[in-house]
Amino acid sequence: MQQAVVSPEANVEPPTGMTGAHGNPIQMPTEFIESFEPGACDLEAVEHTEVTREMLMSATKPFMIKGLTHNWTAHTAWAKDELLRRHAQEPFQLHAHGSAALGDLLDWNGKYHMGHAVYPPGSCYSDPWRPYSPMLFGALRDDYYLPAYLGPMVTFQMGVGSGYGIGVPPENHPSSWFAVIKGKKRWVLRPPDAGTSRSGGPGTEPPGVMQRWRDPSGLCMPASKPVDALHCDQAEGDVIWVPDYWWHETCGLEEYSIGMGALTYDGCCPRAHLERQENCQQRSGDPGENYAVADIPSCTNGERECGGLPFPHHSLS
Repeated sequence: MQQAVVSPEANVEPPTGMTGAHGNPIQMPTEFIESFEPGACDLEAVEHTEVTREMLMSATKPFMIKGLTHNWTAHTAWAKDELLRRHAQEPFQLHAHGSAALGDLLDWNGKYHMGHAVYPPGSCYSDPWRPYSPMLFGALRDDYYLPAYLGPMVTFQMGVGSGYGIGVPPENHPSSWFAVIKGKKRWVLRPPDAGTSRSGGPGTEPPGVMQRWRDPSGLCMPASKPVDALHCDQAEGDVIWVPDYWWHETCGLEEYSIGMGALTYDGCCPRAHLERQENCQQRSGDPGENYAVADIPSCTNGERECGGLPFPHHSLS
């Protein structure tokens, strides 16, 4: 039986100068589990045939969806050598001032790269935090199948990288799912009240606990386990569901990883917004920070076909 202990160093008020991934004050936990086993999974597992949209929207804790990806060709097509053979020159990050090819990004050891497609058309992307990726509904579109309960999607995204320990620091956002295709991923998840910030806005953030050492023997070992934390190692092919604003931190347990996911919640994508357009560069104080697909020269001069998420209610089968 796990025993909770009060950490003598833990305080609700963080030490002066400590900030989280978005620059907000750290909200330190006050109780930790004395001993736990890294590598186990605290999450309930549900077969994909039993999942419904209502189940996802009413979930109060994260859980794993099993068996959904078993027939995806992505399991072979996204192996590193095969992916590079087919798509090394494809722009995985495309923005108003240039692009980064998938092959070049995978040469960058120790860095996790994200690509996005957003809804509605004309919505803003950002460099470097949310770069556009035409691969998602372009070169890779035939490698996966998404059931209707995973949509509508307001943000569709892919994470890929080379090197042990890659992943994301503690973050939160509206409800989402993520499927690991290659490379086991370790998760630490904490409930929304572990910090008051939402999606990087003002407030407090929980501390990161994952150690990202390059020595594989100490890789991704959580330094501690707050009593409200859930730990889980996500295997290839598994899909994790993360409810609204649950904090989550990830760490890759293999030298190459790739996966895909989305933000989705009821009411995210009303039909009335289908034609909405935003002048992203004008809205931003820095013209190079935010941009729309229409601001990318190669998308407007006919050099390449670009687009955002298809209308979400019709994009899933």
